[in-house]
Amino acid sequence: MSFDVTSFRALFPQLQREIEGHPLVYLDSAATSLKPKAVADALYHYYTHDVANIHRGAHYLSRQGTEKYEDVRTKISKWIGASRKEEVIFTRGVTESINLIAHAYGFEHIGVGDVILLSPFEHHSNILPWKILAENTGCRLVTLPFDQEGQLDQQALQKIFTQKIRLVSLMLYSNVTGVRLDVESVLKMAREKEVVSIVDAAQAMLHESIDVQKLDCDFLTFSAHKMFGPFGVGILYGRYELLEQMLPYQSGGSMISSVTWDKTVYQDPPFKFEAGTPNIADVIATGVAVDLIQSSPLTEWVKHGRALGEKIEAYLQTQKKIKILSPLYTQAKKTDIISFAYEGAHSSDVGEILDQMGIAVRAGHMCAQPLMAELGVAGTVRVSLAPYNNNEDIERFTTAMKKVGELL
Repeated sequence: MSFDVTSFRALFPQLQREIEGHPLVYLDSAATSLKPKAVADALYHYYTHDVANIHRGAHYLSRQGTEKYEDVRTKISKWIGASRKEEVIFTRGVTESINLIAHAYGFEHIGVGDVILLSPFEHHSNILPWKILAENTGCRLVTLPFDQEGQLDQQALQKIFTQKIRLVSLMLYSNVTGVRLDVESVLKMAREKEVVSIVDAAQAMLHESIDVQKLDCDFLTFSAHKMFGPFGVGILYGRYELLEQMLPYQSGGSMISSVTWDKTVYQDPPFKFEAGTPNIADVIATGVAVDLIQSSPLTEWVKHGRALGEKIEAYLQTQKKIKILSPLYTQAKKTDIISFAYEGAHSSDVGEILDQMGIAVRAGHMCAQPLMAELGVAGTVRVSLAPYNNNEDIERFTTAMKKVGELL
């Protein structure tokens, strides 16, 4: 199946707008992707035609809403290869998903002297919940020996797993360098040692097909808003046997079978972890985003994005004041993220000049301050691509960067 970027761009109305008198060039998709009209239409339709609470209403609209909501759960479970739909929990995003695991599993199963393994690339959302757990339980955080190309020192890995490891939590792709970590080696070792494993796939869903059975992880999480879906929807896959053992993260309506003053009986997963009224419209709209991804040529998307990324990197390599923090495409499997530091200038100054020319990029520490310290920079400018970007976007970016060079 070939990929027609012009037709694909037409699905995203925001690409028609101007910023500061310039056509928008959106290069911040790692922070959040743009939303196709079909996703916005699904939200509008729900709020103008189908509003009702779900799971416990006796009337038609409630039953209809429940069916549409649960259909998305089924669709996602099949998409990621879950063994049953009950292994898919809806949260508010990856951040809440990891906090859920830290509280509902971590506080019950991890204690003094235990070790949690992370990578040096992690986003704050996969650092801070474990730091809080460590501060309260006496466990320790250890970073795995990944190099800047995402590869592991296998001998060091073997040595680390002689410690009292209880949990390993790794991002699949770095949101700073774009590099894909060799998580498979760690997951295989974790399974052999009966260590619980978590994969943060926030940056992965537009770049490779995810099968939780092949990965053989215990938990996997991603956010709808990074894959053309709405904000406020996270997907947490959990192995059912573990979900059964875990206590609820929050309590309230919908997550109980019965309540008396003396005893509470919780519902089975996933409802045990979905207290209160859910984000109904946005979950339904997430299903529309999944449909778009599943009906599109993922392999061609990846080729398209990497061709554009190579052009950006080739240009940046010619600039003496620019240090690229991302590995080159020929050295590592990576998503379409290019981060760079500009000698003698703050990243926010570069981002502001680009913004004045209609170029949307990210600037700052990318919620990954430990990695910034390791790379020896205070912050970075990040360009992140999606299938709706085209050659004209790259040309306009390079032209704008020449303006940056004149001003800084």
